[in-house]
Amino acid sequence: MVKFKKKNNDMTVKKESKKNDSQDVQLIIEIMKDINERLFKSSESFYIDENQFENEELGAVFNQMLQKFNSNKVIKELNDTVNQSIEIDVVSDMLTSVNTQNESLENMVSSSEELKASIEEVSNSTQKIAEFTDESYEASTKTVDGIKNSIDFVKQSSDSIQNVSKKIDDFNEKMQSITKIIDVVKSIAEQTNLLSLNASIEAARAGEHGLGFAVVADEVRNLSENTKSSAIDIEEIIKALQNDIEYLVEDMNTSSEQLENGTNLVEESVDSVVNINNYLGQINDTIAKVANTLVEQDTVMDTISEEMTGLSEEAKLLDGYCNDTGRLIFQMSRLIDKVRGRLARFTPYLSLKEWSEIYKTDHVMFVYRIHNMILGFETLQLEKMNNPKACKLGTWFYKINDEKIKSSNAYHTIEQSHNELHKLAEASIKAYDNGNVEQAKLSYQKMHEPLNKLLSNIDTLITTME
Repeated sequence: MVKFKKKNNDMTVKKESKKNDSQDVQLIIEIMKDINERLFKSSESFYIDENQFENEELGAVFNQMLQKFNSNKVIKELNDTVNQSIEIDVVSDMLTSVNTQNESLENMVSSSEELKASIEEVSNSTQKIAEFTDESYEASTKTVDGIKNSIDFVKQSSDSIQNVSKKIDDFNEKMQSITKIIDVVKSIAEQTNLLSLNASIEAARAGEHGLGFAVVADEVRNLSENTKSSAIDIEEIIKALQNDIEYLVEDMNTSSEQLENGTNLVEESVDSVVNINNYLGQINDTIAKVANTLVEQDTVMDTISEEMTGLSEEAKLLDGYCNDTGRLIFQMSRLIDKVRGRLARFTPYLSLKEWSEIYKTDHVMFVYRIHNMILGFETLQLEKMNNPKACKLGTWFYKINDEKIKSSNAYHTIEQSHNELHKLAEASIKAYDNGNVEQAKLSYQKMHEPLNKLLSNIDTLITTME
């Protein structure tokens, strides 16, 4: 019976009893059966105890075969590990998400601060409006009182004008009475003048005896003429006075009507001003409520701003953690990749299929390194990345001499996609070194299509060559 046990971290295949040379082959068959069942279920290396064989040289040869197989198996596992570490690298998406969230939080913090400043500004403006409204309300109230007093004064003036107008009418009537009296005086003066004329005639007839009477008659005639002249003057003065009084009455009536109309208009204006005053009172109450609400909102925005600032700081910490995690994953992947490369160089007897997996993993890592350069995890040297003939794949690829292979579609596709991959890497590195990260990202994103073509056509070419 074959038993497995660890020795120096390896699984040693041991037979409980020795056999002769003719039975060594049977022993190997049994060992191969057990290895076939267990080898692919374990990542550990397998060796056999050479002392179990009658012919120890046979055991040594068998161990050499197992050593080659174990080395190849380790390289394959390292290839798989590198590919898996690249495939599980979600740090890029995580960093993008965190950066987006961080930018959003910073924008929200900025917006909340701007909103808080706006609320404070609106609050201050509202306070000023409230003060202005208070002043306007007080001024409006005083204006209403002043207008009412003016209306009272105008009404009193209108009444006074009407009273004066009535008195003037009375005076005019009296003036007309005086005119009538003057007419009587004029009539008397005319009659007196006739009498004096008759007296003069009679005195002339009397001769000397009528001289004295003639003198008296002349005096009476002169007096009547003076009286008539004075009466005429008085009549003219009275007429002029009556004309002035008529104009005055007309002006006073016009002024009275204008005052009355103005009073009506002012009373209507007072009603409008009173309504405006009421509206100002309502506006003042509303503004006071708005001001109180703004004060409360300002307090709430203080809290929100503090919370958003805290979240932004946490997001920055998370961004740092994600960067550290991504850097560690990349460093681990690169370390495994370096071990894989060294082991491949010093491991003999690798099959073409095994080498093809190494070539494929090399270029998956090649693209992965460009990606991590953009993330800031690695600094790449252009001269080490822009020569497609210097890598392992290029070194092997351009040594193929089989014209049939070289004329195949897979061969030409590999050459084209391989060259394009290195050119895009060169463009990405140059753009990144020049500070154009967006252009570097664009070139990196274009690398996936030629990479996929390269990987699939390597498999096709190897299948053809085998």
